[in-house]
Amino acid sequence: MTISVTPGSGKSIASDLIGTGTAPAIGQDVGYSKLDQGPTGSSSPVRQGNGLYIQDDYQAPVNLTINSSTNVNSAVTVATSGYDTVIVSHIVSGTVTGGNTAFEVYDGTSWIAIKGGLISNYGTATNYNLNGGNNCYQFNVAGFPQFRTRLTSALVGSGSVNVAVIVSSAPDVPLMTVGLDPAATVPLPSGAAQETGNLATIATAQGAGGTGISQPTGGSGLLGWLSGIYKAITSTLTVSGSVTANAGTNLNTSLLAVETGGNLTTLAGAVSGGKVQANITNSSVPVTGTFWQTTQPMTMVPSATNGLTPYRSLPTGATNQDSTVIKSSAGTLFGIQASSIATSAVWLKLYDTATAPTSSSTPIKTILIPANTTSANGAGNNLNLSTMGVKFSNGIAFRVSTGIADSDATAVTTGQLAINFDYV
Repeated sequence: MTISVTPGSGKSIASDLIGTGTAPAIGQDVGYSKLDQGPTGSSSPVRQGNGLYIQDDYQAPVNLTINSSTNVNSAVTVATSGYDTVIVSHIVSGTVTGGNTAFEVYDGTSWIAIKGGLISNYGTATNYNLNGGNNCYQFNVAGFPQFRTRLTSALVGSGSVNVAVIVSSAPDVPLMTVGLDPAATVPLPSGAAQETGNLATIATAQGAGGTGISQPTGGSGLLGWLSGIYKAITSTLTVSGSVTANAGTNLNTSLLAVETGGNLTTLAGAVSGGKVQANITNSSVPVTGTFWQTTQPMTMVPSATNGLTPYRSLPTGATNQDSTVIKSSAGTLFGIQASSIATSAVWLKLYDTATAPTSSSTPIKTILIPANTTSANGAGNNLNLSTMGVKFSNGIAFRVSTGIADSDATAVTTGQLAINFDYV
């Protein structure tokens, strides 16, 4: 339960919560009487500092028992305004072989699917198969006024499923905890006695040294060899015997000077006619000749024979929500101009298809056409889909309806919309 006080409102806080007193002035701390006390018999306050103690809250569980006689679309609906979390549990009794429920929240206009976490295996889902056994889902419903679980297909079998919904005003413990269980005993290596298997192999099978190679004095094991190698590569190298250097054909062994003849002279000279000539220096190298590329850049120049193809639609509230195919083959959509004098919002749904879409089709874009501001003025959207446009691989089609859901099949009113498309 959250208690708030607006400074200067002139309202008092109930005396049974904080004792006697008047409304605090701006900048004045609120005194404590009952809310700042700990449990009965405790001398320690629950909290200190400004502000009031905030208490968690929850609703009593709401239950629904589903069996083969339960009507489809039967639902458990709970109010979630001011709450954050919903827990839904399913307890199965008897034999259940089929059926399904959906999880949904209300956004103020429509019921929409919501995905919850399955506590048993950390999976997520927007629905529950009734033959899935006992389980529990957790949902974050902050910002939504209502939640429901709805029977979408009838239960099959002689058993039943009890559905319980609990609403809480503060987030519950997360479904997944990162790290080790603090209550578990973690075995740790405690000595040579645990060095078995691969550890024993590593400790004993070190191989044999090469001929004429010995380990540095004072060292032992792998660490001794590594320390000896480190010492050798960081100290002066002593060479015994004779060393013969092969200077090669073009190596000046006296001063290691830059080669001026031999192969380098050949490379620095002129290459055969028609090829690039270069000097092996740090200077600029002139390049001549004709250069071309297979694909040339294209510049669009307006004329009477090129440009975008326009398409205009005046929705009439026809069957299938004015389902229309603009182009029945691959194309690109560059712009949309949508105008409305309707008093309610309308949703434009675009589809990548060469055939007329239906409410069972899935759109690739859903665009809001807002309601008019006054009866004398209209409203709309003017969308420029960038210079690249939006690609439609199969065809360009659309539908209009009054609901945002992909499956909404509510037609618009005739004579209230005008939609223009620009495509190629």
